[in-house]
Amino acid sequence: MLSLLKIVGKIAWLKRLPLWRPILGYVFISTAVIIGCLQVMALPLWPMSKSFYRRVAASLSHPLLLFCVWVAAEWGNIVIRVFGDKTGLDCAGKEPGLYVLNHPGDADFLCGVMLAYEFNILTTLKAIVKKSLMFVPGLGIIFYANEYMFLDRKWSTDQPKMTAMIKQSQTFPYPISFILFCEGTRFTKDIQAKRLEYARSKGLPELQHHLIPKTKAFSSMVLGMKDAACSPALYDVELAFPRGEPSILSVLEGRPSEVHIHIRRIPMSEIPSSEAELDDYCHTLYQEKDKLLCEYYQKGKFNASEYEREGKLRRKILSHLNALFWGCITMFPPSLLALKLAADASWLLLSLPIGLFLFVTVTFEVTLRQGMKEFKVKKS
Repeated sequence: MLSLLKIVGKIAWLKRLPLWRPILGYVFISTAVIIGCLQVMALPLWPMSKSFYRRVAASLSHPLLLFCVWVAAEWGNIVIRVFGDKTGLDCAGKEPGLYVLNHPGDADFLCGVMLAYEFNILTTLKAIVKKSLMFVPGLGIIFYANEYMFLDRKWSTDQPKMTAMIKQSQTFPYPISFILFCEGTRFTKDIQAKRLEYARSKGLPELQHHLIPKTKAFSSMVLGMKDAACSPALYDVELAFPRGEPSILSVLEGRPSEVHIHIRRIPMSEIPSSEAELDDYCHTLYQEKDKLLCEYYQKGKFNASEYEREGKLRRKILSHLNALFWGCITMFPPSLLALKLAADASWLLLSLPIGLFLFVTVTFEVTLRQGMKEFKVKKS
């Protein structure tokens, strides 16, 4: 037992070496590019059968999202525990819904992906993202092929996109859910100060753990989904961190963290149907979310029964096999090239990719740490 703990400790130490971070980044981007190219090759299926193309596109994107789950859960050692009322936990993932999450930091995307995987909506959950993500290598193609909603952050152009996407969701061959961050951006003290100033000028209650929400997107999504009758419920999802919030750097270093997630199901029939009332409802919803999080950090827990999902062993094996497969596929060409150059004694040529790898490693590390330093300053 002692020797096993020593091995685990050494593995944990090895994960913190800077060389792994660019390798993980390379595997992720390479996998995204390969899958994106396959989805582009599948585009001729669109005019023949939109339903069939959508199933193919969703199936192709699943391995990349599963790789994200592996990075977060297995490499990054993030453990999620889900709380909430029995009705909400039983219905989540079994019906289309609008999932409204708080936006605490840069790793909440990974937490959202893990939650989607737990409830089997990994490829049927559509994110509402900013347009700049369309230009991320590989990932942008996948988002586009899977018909994610890209926002310009200009209401005159974003509102018609939301309406069209909700109507379009009814034509999918499977139920579609949406994830929405009403705060619009991640929580920092600088942005919170600006939002609080706005709240005071409008006579709105101040929030301690959330930014004042932007209500237009929320109102538009709810009205569109109620009109289309495509979703029976809204899911209020709250992320909390009992031992500190994880970051992208801490995940890539394999530092253990725990995320507690509270889920509350709100039937659409209980939500107002006018834009003015929905604006007030959104502010009330975030006041309730803020109160819940304040009580959580005071007591250290949610006042709800714990939910444990079965079948985790099988799912863990699947994510390990998926990560191993894509690691081998993407690392094989550069490894083969390095071995060939070493066998040919082309040390000058071999020094070029080694030098490039070292340069990328140092640049990646400096960028990550500088980003984390700035983020900590903004958080404090």
